[in-house]
Amino acid sequence: MAEIDGESNPEATGYLASAGTDWVRIQRSTFTNWCNEHLRKKSQRTITNLSADLKDGVILMQLLEALSKKPPPRYNRQPRIKQQMLENLITALDFISREGIKLVNIGNEDIFNGKEKLILGLVWGLIQHYQIKARKTAAGKASAGGSSAKDAMKAWLREVLPEKNIRNFTRDWNDGRLLLSLVEAMQPGSCRNVPDDPLERCRYAIEMAEANFHVPKLLQAEDLCNPAVDELSVMTYLSYFVSLGDVEDTGDVDQLLDWVHDMLPACNLTNFDSDWHSGIALVGLVDAISPGAYPDWMDLNPDAGEDNFQLGIDLARQHLDVDLEMAAE
Repeated sequence: MAEIDGESNPEATGYLASAGTDWVRIQRSTFTNWCNEHLRKKSQRTITNLSADLKDGVILMQLLEALSKKPPPRYNRQPRIKQQMLENLITALDFISREGIKLVNIGNEDIFNGKEKLILGLVWGLIQHYQIKARKTAAGKASAGGSSAKDAMKAWLREVLPEKNIRNFTRDWNDGRLLLSLVEAMQPGSCRNVPDDPLERCRYAIEMAEANFHVPKLLQAEDLCNPAVDELSVMTYLSYFVSLGDVEDTGDVDQLLDWVHDMLPACNLTNFDSDWHSGIALVGLVDAISPGAYPDWMDLNPDAGEDNFQLGIDLARQHLDVDLEMAAE
């Protein structure tokens, strides 16, 4: 179905043998959540039915713009007839091909007609290219061979959790223990009063991941706990952990900016230069990470940049135990 940048993708050919199984439902839900997580940065529209909502090409183009961070080619933003929708879809597929994502056995008619197998394969191609492969550099540090994104992710997890025998991205994660161990390894002391029940443990782990690292809840606890959960869904979710703490090493400034934007959507930050001169964003970021640190940060005087920066530095030290290596001036 898809081969990504020359890397064989066996999961994308025939991994949807039965559209009525639990793991297909889980994958459909996870992939939809992943799309919406990116769409909300560029669009007011979201996906509720993955098979139907891409048919006019508009949401797909908006998703590609958010993922690629490139201006989209011209397309019809209000298509009314089938031909206009099909033309939008051709434009989208051409854009995907130019991004280096190889498409196999999918055309604009397939998306228009809502062929779920092919659409899920298309979304997996986007996830692998823009999400998992983008984080492969960080994960690859733990893999001597660095042969594939999947192997690199598994090697990274084994380095972070050397005491755990991580064999797969499915059943090993069902009881929530591995996810809790991962959160605890990356933020020691964050997981307390851990539930005994596997479902509640999964729920708690997902909540802790969001609270500590703002990892979006792409997977529901009921789905992670389900023995039928598929590895593509789990890999998509875990990929958010791989690059935590590695942004400086990988030079992934865009990724860091995306994270800051998610933390402070009201600021509409676009850079790490002029947008920070007032010091307000720094105070707001501390408050976002440690709610209540300075709840009235948006009322700060933008002309008092030096004072605001000093406030942010003091708050980071007090609430986050972080000494920023900078002076307010």
